Amino acid sequence: MVRGRALNPRVKVVGPVLVKPAPDVPLFLLVVRGVQASRSHRQRQPTFLLVNAIQDAADRWVLPYTVEELLTWAWQRWEVEVMHRERKSGFGLGQPRAWSDHGTVTTTQWVGWVSAIVVLAGYQAWGYAVPPGSHLGGWYAPRRWSLGMLWQQLRTELWDLADFQPVFARSPDTWAEITTWAATQINATRGYRRI
Repeated sequence: MVRGRALNPRVKVVGPVLVKPAPDVPLFLLVVRGVQASRSHRQRQPTFLLVNAIQDAADRWVLPYTVEELLTWAWQRWEVEVMHRERKSGFGLGQPRAWSDHGTVTTTQWVGWVSAIVVLAGYQAWGYAVPPGSHLGGWYAPRRWSLGMLWQQLRTELWDLADFQPVFARSPDTWAEITTWAATQINATRGYRRI
């Protein structure tokens, strides 16, 4: 089960095999069939997973878990990787500066703490439901909120953005017009910065 729906991927198990870099560690190769492009699916290439083999009571090399369990854990791991990418690139937590060992540990802990607090706040506010006013268009209605929606809602709250936001326009010529124009560009300036 993934996000409330059952998936039935086709998997081929090859092994046990040995690889040159680790000749003493038998492995199994799991090949998950890709998806052909269609109206409802994007094309996906096959996925390859290497799994350490273990010995059973009869000294045979076997998978440590069932194929279903291994694929479930791999899917969950991929979800975590996507979350880290969104956190680093979308939320701006991917560029902390640290020039010492202590600074590296401290900034890593701080990034983890900030991420956890923000996600917890989103869960406390909405549970798994989609926050109001965060739909991208009439054609798309998500079933649960994503980190992208969470960052969008957080920025909206912190920056006091209204439903209508001014866009960039050419600066006027007179001082009175410039001050009025500058006040309307605050949202655009804040939108450029990351939290």
